[in-house]
Parts: sequence; structure tokens; C-alpha cells
Amino acid sequence: MGPLPLSSTPPAARPSLLRAALTVGGVFALLSATGAPTPKTLKRLVDAGASAEAATVALHVAPVLIAVVGLTAGLLLVRGRGGVMKSAVLAVVGGVIGFLTAFCLELFVGVLPLLEIVTGPLREATVVDVAAWSLATLSLVFGCMTLAIARFGAPAMQAINFEALDPECLEVRKADRSMFLQSGYGMIGQAVFVGALAVLHQLSPDASGALRGGASVVLALGLIAFTASSWILWRRMDELMRRMVVESYAWTGLFATVGLMAWATIDALTGATAFSAYAGIVILLFLQTFVTMFIAAGFGAPGGRKEAQ
Repeated sequence: MGPLPLSSTPPAARPSLLRAALTVGGVFALLSATGAPTPKTLKRLVDAGASAEAATVALHVAPVLIAVVGLTAGLLLVRGRGGVMKSAVLAVVGGVIGFLTAFCLELFVGVLPLLEIVTGPLREATVVDVAAWSLATLSLVFGCMTLAIARFGAPAMQAINFEALDPECLEVRKADRSMFLQSGYGMIGQAVFVGALAVLHQLSPDASGALRGGASVVLALGLIAFTASSWILWRRMDELMRRMVVESYAWTGLFATVGLMAWATIDALTGATAFSAYAGIVILLFLQTFVTMFIAAGFGAPGGRKEAQ
């Protein structure tokens, strides 16, 4: 056996950062194209002396740069850390990026005119509506990436991975591809039913019954696809994967219970506006999505696998 190539690690790490920057930059460029400048921020820039055109361009470009710099910094911070630490740091970075993006742009506002060709006039999006559209987009992106892995295997896994990993970690066996395929269908199903739910809540009061019925049918189809996928995957999971799912839902339930109890207490003390079922399901789905990712990262770490065994 010859000497180990000591210089192999740095070259592998540098392209991964570049790939991460290009990937997140492309995604945020697409998101930026769907949005419109936040009126208050735009007004502040114009009042500060910038022209309306220059301020608009700056607010579209800023989220892309913020995302690229933020993710790159986050990946540098978590190098060599465990899976749970990586998830925690990147979750904080993602939250900061999301907050600053919302300060610059109202996402998906630019898509509404296209959607209104089918649905008719929609009411102005609330914070919950924006959260729902964000979750639908996130689910769609994850679903498409998972389907790409199911179709192309290791090359697709390498293309969307931000770190330099051992080739064995990127191996996608033939038996795994159907699992990825089923998971991809489930995530796209979630994107469909969350998006349809947002449309239902943004329809104008005078929308026709046929339009409401059509959106309800689309919602039901997406929910059926998501539920069927979840059930099929559960039956095919091994003991470790089932433990991950059970732990994810346990933590989700705990967070949801604490959050709802806090809201109920505030409601009782102050008479605040009642918490809607729409907001509740959007928050719950966000919790399920991100807690599952966090738990999976923990089990994916060497320590997590050892404990599970």
C-alpha cells in the first residue's frame, strides 16, 4: 500500500463550498424572481436617497448574496462537527437568512398574478400564507432532489451534497432507489396539499363553489399521496429508521404541546385572537419537517449510529 494522499482532503472541500454557494445562489435567485420588494424597506431606501429602480434591484439581489455568504460561513463553522451540531448551526443560519430575506422581499407575490389566471383574485397574503407557500416550495425542492437521487443515484447524491464524503456514503443501491422514489412522491404530495390549502385560504369570498371544490380535490389528492407514501415507507423501514421517525414525532408532539399551552395561556390572560387551525397545521408541518431532518442528522452521526445499535 502506497502513502496516503495527504493533500486529498482540502481539494475535495473547496469544490464542495463552491457547489454549495452555486446551489443556494441559484435557488435564492429563483425565489427572488417570485417576490417583490417589501414596501417599508423600499420606502426607507428611497427616503435615504436611492432611486426606486436601484432600490428594487438591490432588494432582489441582496437575499441571494446573503444566502450565499450565510451558508458558506455556516458550512465553514460546522466542518468537523457532529451531525446534531451541524443541524443546529445550519438551522440558525437558515433562520437568519430567512429573516433578512423577508426584510428585503415578499416572496411569491410575483407568482400570484399567474395563479390568479386560474383562481381569480386572491386576497393579500398574510404571514401564515407566506409560511405555507414557503413550506410548499421547500417540500417541492426536497421532493425533486429525492426523485433525482432515485433516478440518477450516486451522481445526484454527490451533486446536492455540500460536503466531501467517502464514496461509500454516497452509494445508492438499487433497493434504495424505490425508497427515494416513494419519499419524493410523498414530499411532492405535501407540497401540493399545502399549496392548495394556501389557495383555499386566499380565495376571495365571492369565489365560485366549483373553484373551491377544485382546490379541495387537489388538496385531497396531495394529502392522499403524502399519506400513502408515509405508510408504504413505514412498512419498509428497518428498526433504526422507524426509531428515527418515532423520535421525530415524539419531539414534534412535545414542541407542539408546549407551544399550544403557551398560546392558550396568553389567550386566557389577554383575550388574544384565537389560534386558527390553518396556522396550527402549517406550524405543525414545519415542526415535523425540520425536527425529522434534525433527528436524522443525529442518527447519521457516528455516535448516533452507535447508540442506536
